[in-house]
Amino acid sequence: MNTKWEWCARRTSLSQQRGFTLLELVLVVFIMGTLAAVSLSFIEKEDGHHRYEESLQKMTLIDDALLGIRSHGDQSIMSGFIFDNGTLPPTDTPEIALNPLINFDDTASTGWAENSGEKWDLYGSKNPIYEDSSQSPATNETLTEQIYKGYRGPYVRAHLDSQNEFRDGWGREFDIDDSTSETYKYELAANAVSGPIEHEVGPNDWRVDLFTLQVTVTNNLAAELGTDHTAAILIYENSAVAMADKWTTYYFNLSNLAVGASETSSPTTAWLENGVAVTVGSTIPVGVHPIVVFNESSDAVRDFQTLHLFPRSSTPTISLEVTP
Repeated sequence: MNTKWEWCARRTSLSQQRGFTLLELVLVVFIMGTLAAVSLSFIEKEDGHHRYEESLQKMTLIDDALLGIRSHGDQSIMSGFIFDNGTLPPTDTPEIALNPLINFDDTASTGWAENSGEKWDLYGSKNPIYEDSSQSPATNETLTEQIYKGYRGPYVRAHLDSQNEFRDGWGREFDIDDSTSETYKYELAANAVSGPIEHEVGPNDWRVDLFTLQVTVTNNLAAELGTDHTAAILIYENSAVAMADKWTTYYFNLSNLAVGASETSSPTTAWLENGVAVTVGSTIPVGVHPIVVFNESSDAVRDFQTLHLFPRSSTPTISLEVTP
């Protein structure tokens, strides 16, 4: 038989175990929802910044794939598409994306590296071609000396997706502009962190003024050097054309040089291309180029050097010697 005190104890215990009121439950749900929303917003913001930073890093990779410059000891070393090919990647093909930086696609129907049966050259030793303007019509003289040029991609190797494509942090392609011939423009589309970001590699980034070059030729023969000699730079620009058309000869005719005399090009030097005066301010690509003294009477190379041109740097003086 329960006593009065036992009944009072049970009543007190039950009163202490009552549940939450509706208002309390609503308040708890509101607080939890607010915390969840704040957490999701923070996560989304952090995710957006992560994707944005990833995209900027990929834009840096594109720059390096076009033309990378790094230091090795006390020397600067160039690499990339422009360095190997003497030109920008094509953007006016059916595949406007970054494919030329990623793969060598020579499928004639859809690829970029082939046109009417002609193809871009793959990397390897090339015999420079001198266009002899003394002949009419001009003839091409293939030199025995060699230099390494051509496509040796992929130039972008990291961060490719399962489809072998290079996309931004949101999985979208970089927009490539095909409106100009000497400027490579690409854009990161507007995103949750920023508006569109456009980047370009323009002529000043990969070309130098031909007329700023200083080429010195010294006559070390035992007789006067005739005017049938030229100082010439042979420029290789890869594309889907015949091999002879990949080479351009820029030259100036030497004066009659006495024994031991020298001649140096200047901003007023009359540079020519196939007998036609080159316009002042004309430019050539950065990279390594053959430079020769050529005798157009005998089709003989009297000296062969390589000219190293870096963007936005002082133009080197190169010395050539005509010896017996």
